[in-house]
Amino acid sequence: MNKGKLWINVRDSFWFLPAIYSILSLLAVAIISLMDQWVLSAIKNDIPTIFLTEKSVTQTIYGSMVTAILTMTTISFSTIMVVLSTYSTQFSPRTLQDFMKSRVTQHVLGVFSFGFIFSLVNLFLVGKDPSSALFSPFLQ
Repeated sequence: MNKGKLWINVRDSFWFLPAIYSILSLLAVAIISLMDQWVLSAIKNDIPTIFLTEKSVTQTIYGSMVTAILTMTTISFSTIMVVLSTYSTQFSPRTLQDFMKSRVTQHVLGVFSFGFIFSLVNLFLVGKDPSSALFSPFLQ
């Protein structure tokens, strides 16, 4: 298989756009973390303490976000797949294939992937103790 056909197969696969969104989420985590460190260190004394939280609160928020996004994605797509598989057996067998090839579907899954990976990586960056954390957002 030549490079052109390989690129077309990769580009047209279902997971191409969600993978791009996932890579963008890693870049967003890196950029936002660096900006937070730079800005927060410069203006930390000027920020009211009400806007700064403790590490346990940050971990709880990110843990809840990871769980919520994963649950929302699973329920949304599994419900849609059940409906479409029922519809495709009764009406048109191409319905499920058209849904899977739709760019809108891939963008939606990409946005869900972006949010999940962004929250999960930030949860890992908060870390268990200060020496293991690369960056701890929202900390006092």
